[in-house]
Amino acid sequence: MSDSHPSVSDDQVATDTRPTPRVVLKPRRALPFFGRHPWVFAGAISRIEGNPNTGDEVILLSDKGEFIAHGLYNPNSNIRVRLYSWAETETLDDSLWTSRLEQAVTLREEVGLLENFETSGCRLVFSESDQLSGLTIDRYGAWFLVQFSSLALSQKQDLIIGFLKARFPAKGIWLRT
Repeated sequence: MSDSHPSVSDDQVATDTRPTPRVVLKPRRALPFFGRHPWVFAGAISRIEGNPNTGDEVILLSDKGEFIAHGLYNPNSNIRVRLYSWAETETLDDSLWTSRLEQAVTLREEVGLLENFETSGCRLVFSESDQLSGLTIDRYGAWFLVQFSSLALSQKQDLIIGFLKARFPAKGIWLRT
């Protein structure tokens, strides 16, 4: 028996072997995404291979099957996929989100926006500008306002709130959706 999965023997693999769903674009629709446009609108999609749920990672492909990017899927939005990585081997795991948050904070530190923590405020995360499409975080002194404009990314709420609590002496965090 495996310690991490008591009901699974060591020779059995307890991983999800389901392939990552793929979103295939219509002909002549790929160019903006090769240029790193982060939003894939429903009208640009030819077909979806697999059965992704809201918030699932998907792979975006051109009509010729060329890899373009990784994104999060939302069947209930006109923006069907928000793209977050254009590296074929990079997956949208917790380390990616934490790294992007840390990069945003480091940038604000480098330009002096976090020097007077108790009395100043700033936009800590600015959605697409920080490669976190659908997330805005404002800081007002030691208070934070977190706003999600992407249902798919809002499913990472616990990770994002945990990052803020670990990184800052926050007095409070407000969620606005």
